[in-house]
Amino acid sequence: MPFTLSDDDCEIYYETVGSGAAIVFVPGFMGITDIWREQMQRFGAQFQCISFDTRGAGRSDKPVPQGSYGVDRHGADLASVLDAVKVGKVLLVGHSMGGNIAC
Repeated sequence: MPFTLSDDDCEIYYETVGSGAAIVFVPGFMGITDIWREQMQRFGAQFQCISFDTRGAGRSDKPVPQGSYGVDRHGADLASVLDAVKVGKVLLVGHSMGGNIAC
């Protein structure tokens, strides 16, 4: 299972499928990679598909401080995942709060 550390030492779980141009599926608040399973399998034949469990959900760490769960914090976690996967340009697809995280 791949994990990366955020800049505040929170372990963030992520998955990748396929290769090529990257599509990043960003779940909403308390979202997990599993909601994107069908899209990742379908598009993984042509693209590198990436998703992650947001902090506080799924296999990612669940820090206690309330400030650990804002849009900016989740955005920094997304940046940590992209650094770990070593991709440049990506197409971002967000669900619910994932749209704000992707911005």
